[in-house]
Amino acid sequence: MLICGGNSPLGKQLIRCLIHKNINVRAGVRSERAEEELRSLGAEVVFLNHNSPSTVKIAMKNVDKLFLVTGFGEKMVKQTQTLVDEAKLANVSHIIKISTLCGGLSDKYCTSIDLLHR
Repeated sequence: MLICGGNSPLGKQLIRCLIHKNINVRAGVRSERAEEELRSLGAEVVFLNHNSPSTVKIAMKNVDKLFLVTGFGEKMVKQTQTLVDEAKLANVSHIIKISTLCGGLSDKYCTSIDLLHR
């Protein structure tokens, strides 16, 4: 399983739980400073820049499940679409997208995210 946002509090807790259940975990990170801690938890660590399809493609190699967390902002929709598109190309069987935003809101970001979730 690839966990985008592996160094977030949610990502770290998910890594601990999955490793405890003997599930192989690959944690996507944007900076080297997060690598050591995540490796110490038992995760394989890979550089993953949501704005760079080439790093996304590399991170998706031999992944069957994706836990998708993106930051909120202007680039969120494009980043999510890039990750979903690359997951499809890599034959990822399951995508888990965490989103706490847009519960019935109607701004331009939420409308786009609602479309991605369909």
